[in-house]
Order: sequence, then structure tokens, then C-alpha cells
Amino acid sequence: MTKQQAEDLAFAKLKTAWEAAASGKEIKWPNLDQDPPGDVATPLTPDLWARVFIRHQPGTKAISASPRLHTRRFRMTVEIRAARGTGLVTLNTVSEAILHALEENSRPWPRESRIQEVGADGAYWLFLVIVDFVYDDLH
Repeated sequence: MTKQQAEDLAFAKLKTAWEAAASGKEIKWPNLDQDPPGDVATPLTPDLWARVFIRHQPGTKAISASPRLHTRRFRMTVEIRAARGTGLVTLNTVSEAILHALEENSRPWPRESRIQEVGADGAYWLFLVIVDFVYDDLH
């Protein structure tokens, strides 16, 4: 599996879960405008939105296998924001749906996963869904 294939599969899991849990709400993808909609310090529309980041980590070379087999790792972080004063039910529901979808036992393989409740951030309440993935790259 290539780096691009692994990212695309992880993004597909996220996109499916986001559309089911937060239908019609905005998600900001990497390499596109990732600024918050509106002014961060004032009440906003939309009241729920997310952005996603992928950061690659050091991998390892498989010693006992083919000399061309490498194990690669990356971390996907999904920032989910809801307008302050709208309650935590939506944030909990959406973040759990995203976490469960990304934990699905398929390639790339999820290893460590968690929801981190960051709290107030300007006009938003912020939750992070963080999942570490691993995949094999044969080249």
C-alpha cells in the first residue's frame, strides 16, 4: 500500500462517518482553506464544523521479511468544533461516530485511538479525535 492509498482509505472512513453523523456540516480537508468560518471570537454559523490533519511518523523496515517491506505510521487528527453554548451532546455523538469509524478493523490498521476534550477555544468548544494508523509499504 502506498502513502496516498493509506491516506485515501482513512479519509474515506472519515468522510462516510462525518456524512452520517453531521450531515450537511462542513469539514475542512488538508491543503484547502482550513481557517474557521467567520470570526473565531464571535458566535458563528455554522454551529458545527471540523478540520482534519495527517502527520506521518517514523516507520520501520521489516527485518525478517522482504528487504523492500516497510511498516509506515501516521496520525490522523480530526478537530471537531461546536459553537459555545450549544451543549456537548452533538460533540459527543459526532466524535464517537468518527472514532468508531476510524477504529474499523481494515487497512490502514488503527492502533491507538482516543477522544480528547480540549474545551473552550474562542467561540467554539473543541474535541479532538486522534487515531494512529499503521500500514505496510512494499516497494
